[in-house]
Amino acid sequence: MKLSIDTKTWEDFSSEAFASFADTATHIYIDTSFLMWLTKIGPKSFGEFKDWISATCPGRFYVPIWAGHEYANHYVARTLADELDAATGELSGVAKSAYSKLRPFLDGDLVAGKAVEAQQVQLRNALSALETAADNCRQWKSHYQDRTKAVMSFITENSLRSTPVFELMNSFPALGIARFDGRIPPGFQDRGKKQRTVDDAEDGKAVTGSNKYGDLIFWREILDHAKTVQARHVILLSKDGKNDWLFGGGTQPNDVVLREMGRKWKPLPVPHPMLAFEAFNTAQVEGVSLIDSAYLGALLRQQQVPGVSAFVDVAVVPDPPPPIDEQKAAKQAAMAKLPPEQRHQQAPSSLFPDGNNVASTPPALERAISQCRANPPGATPMGMLVQQMRELVASGEGISSLLTEQNFASRTTNELATFGRVVHAHVLSGTSPEYTEAAADLLAKLEQFPEKTGGAVLLGMLVAMYVPVRGECRLPATSPLLDALYSVSRQAFAKAACEAVSLEIDKQEMQPLFRLTGSVVEIDAKFDIDETNRDEDSIASLSLANEEVLSEPQFGMKLNLRNLSNGKEHLSGAQILELTGRMLGIPVDAINGGVDADRPYFISEKIGFKNPKTVFVDGQEETA
Repeated sequence: MKLSIDTKTWEDFSSEAFASFADTATHIYIDTSFLMWLTKIGPKSFGEFKDWISATCPGRFYVPIWAGHEYANHYVARTLADELDAATGELSGVAKSAYSKLRPFLDGDLVAGKAVEAQQVQLRNALSALETAADNCRQWKSHYQDRTKAVMSFITENSLRSTPVFELMNSFPALGIARFDGRIPPGFQDRGKKQRTVDDAEDGKAVTGSNKYGDLIFWREILDHAKTVQARHVILLSKDGKNDWLFGGGTQPNDVVLREMGRKWKPLPVPHPMLAFEAFNTAQVEGVSLIDSAYLGALLRQQQVPGVSAFVDVAVVPDPPPPIDEQKAAKQAAMAKLPPEQRHQQAPSSLFPDGNNVASTPPALERAISQCRANPPGATPMGMLVQQMRELVASGEGISSLLTEQNFASRTTNELATFGRVVHAHVLSGTSPEYTEAAADLLAKLEQFPEKTGGAVLLGMLVAMYVPVRGECRLPATSPLLDALYSVSRQAFAKAACEAVSLEIDKQEMQPLFRLTGSVVEIDAKFDIDETNRDEDSIASLSLANEEVLSEPQFGMKLNLRNLSNGKEHLSGAQILELTGRMLGIPVDAINGGVDADRPYFISEKIGFKNPKTVFVDGQEETA
């Protein structure tokens, strides 16, 4: 028996494994756990796996009878469906309960520059996305039968034809007990498995049994077959990572190439020495390899095997996705580069189609801006919908059940814009936190609205923030939903609404420093320091879009910079810009602070913000 704690490099491991698959003296066996994983993945990925293994190892890969038997048992027990229900149930449970548990902790300025409402909206948006992800995952169950049939067909085509599986069973439980007591692999970790009962829906009877000796029967079946075909090397495709198969104590590989595929990897799989010893003594097999789906995918990517890209993408365990805002920004940037007709084709499917009464032409949107400023009577359908949204949120629910074709598809552009304006006006008035949460949910779902309907609702929300009354702009044009609005505004459906409101802003004498335009906006920031303070950089002024935003002295508690930062004497440029954006209604992502944003600044007791109502762009000068 060969014992060693030396570990191979990923390059050596992948090269040897790749050569083994191509060696005609190597035979490959697929276990139940791998078959269950193949059921989860899509038909394209599964097809690529079958094509690759059939071309690389023709006539040399098999599904042992015991693996097929256990797969059938799992199908009857609905193991995968139950696993999915449990996982999505956890996601939904978090999405529904976490907000009420975490919200009390957000009742204060925890992050410099981020308002309480913005913190709450950010959490709600994250939980809304979580619930949507859970709903998407549940759709797999509609494909369960098709996936199972495909894997069962694969099992039938590649099952071992001649196997002593029933003879092997005669030696149990005596053989199993002896091996398990001696911790001889495989399967000794299953010695505590309890008998399981499964209700049979067909006749109401219960199916009982235990699979504590399953791994051992499976292994002995492989050895018998390997001896018959005079296999020199045996590969097991398995997702079983217990130490009754693998030799424990390995370390996570740190090869650069492997780490580029993902940060987290299990140790390179090394078979338990007793497995290799038994394989040689029993069947003269000189080598045993254990490979799971992740390492198989990495192997195929490392060797640049053609025609397996979909399989590799699902097999290699990816790093967690970037924050949702980064994902949206990347998606929106890619969308913006497409021709208009392709943008429409690439847009996500809508909750319902646009109705006949909604339009997105400039004249229609201009009329809607003018007419949406009047509150709808509470008894109108849209007025009642606003109230229902608040009540649902107050009861701990989301608003998804209200976002239906019945509630929106028959509405006019004016009605939809009025709805959006009233919802956002409630948020801006601060009369009820439930409105902020309902509006955050609405924004999170707005990209799933049909293009014209979503644009009209967004138009109303922008009117509430920028031009709620005729003849003047709202200063400062702030909102707890600003970051979410900025993200939504860069989507294709939002452009017409942003442009219509921007034209309305252009008519006014005093205009906000920032406005949503339907694309990425960049406002330059310039820091100046107090030259009289030679000990450290003490901020003296800050201008955005050439408008000075700081004032000294400023002892007003709501405008004093040190007070707004919870008494901190030093802030980074980025933290100051966060506070500035919050004060003036400018998303921090839209502010270009340059290298000054990375520097620390001393904050005197006297410096603070100008009255935000006095910080604006002069429309008359711009027109001139």
